Amino acid sequence: MELKTKVKGVEGVDFWSETKGHGKIVCTKVSEPKTDAGKGTVVTHNEWRTTEGDKVLDEDRKIGFYNFGKAYLIVLDIDLAASVYPITFGDTKEGAMAIRIHPEITSGKGGKGKMVNAEGKINEAQMWGYKSSWVDYSGPVGNSVVGVAVFDDPKNPYPAHWHARDYGLLAGNPFGRDKGSKFPGVKGNNERVHLDKGQHLHLRYGVLVPNGDTAEAQVAQYFERFVKLRDLGK
Repeated sequence: MELKTKVKGVEGVDFWSETKGHGKIVCTKVSEPKTDAGKGTVVTHNEWRTTEGDKVLDEDRKIGFYNFGKAYLIVLDIDLAASVYPITFGDTKEGAMAIRIHPEITSGKGGKGKMVNAEGKINEAQMWGYKSSWVDYSGPVGNSVVGVAVFDDPKNPYPAHWHARDYGLLAGNPFGRDKGSKFPGVKGNNERVHLDKGQHLHLRYGVLVPNGDTAEAQVAQYFERFVKLRDLGK
């Protein structure tokens, strides 16, 4: 497609930042929510568009909500379809399954928290740009220790390498490659993720909201539960 607006430093449409000329992910349809004991689901259809409103791709997103008593889990089951054009995802550290952490529990200056990944690596210096099944961010707020973890489904065709920052950004990125992102975990790999027109990319992530630090909250055990929900088709 011929872009009418270009963003400096971006090869294509910028769906990450809010700089002038950025793209938009627009929800065009929401299904009737379904609820059951301790869980609920809703399906949305979204269009990824240029700043002028031209469609780039289609997305179907199933969002599951689970109440486990001591923790809550949100599961995002995402299907990206190259319905209009062939798609190449940018090689950049800025992406993709991302959340921001409360300032009080960041692992950087001013925060009292820490990040831990599935391999036991701690904070940005040890885990930035490396692959892991999950990363947990936790710390004290008031009289409680709270946290949030992001899970990367092991069946995702492109594993997440973590754009994880001590200042409170936590992003699982399946698209970053050596040349652009500079992730050490993809050194030598510059093969971008590409979809021919008509192809689909399926990705699945979880966001866990427990109480306690990584060990107390049993984040590793909840990750296994997240995987099992997929295997059960729930």
